[in-house]
Amino acid sequence: MRQDQQQTARGRQGPASGDGLPCRGHLTSRSVQEQRLERAARLLTGPRHARRTITDIAFGLGFKDASHFTRAFKNHYRTGPRDYRDQHSPSGPA
Repeated sequence: MRQDQQQTARGRQGPASGDGLPCRGHLTSRSVQEQRLERAARLLTGPRHARRTITDIAFGLGFKDASHFTRAFKNHYRTGPRDYRDQHSPSGPA
């Protein structure tokens, strides 16, 4: 098999290229979720969003379930979204 055919065949098998890195232009679901969680952290601590509920922020970022969002957030930041908001908000705990 020629090298260009091997690369094409590999490209059909999954998102990784032959060197183990994601193909250009392809985001893994994990990196998409990480980006959403990072955006959630910014919204949770931003003064413009202080009155928004955590559930509203989660749904606004495409999470379909508040419990799933809380678990994912806790796995990523090692603290829940409410505690994160309290610890990182400019005004301190509410």
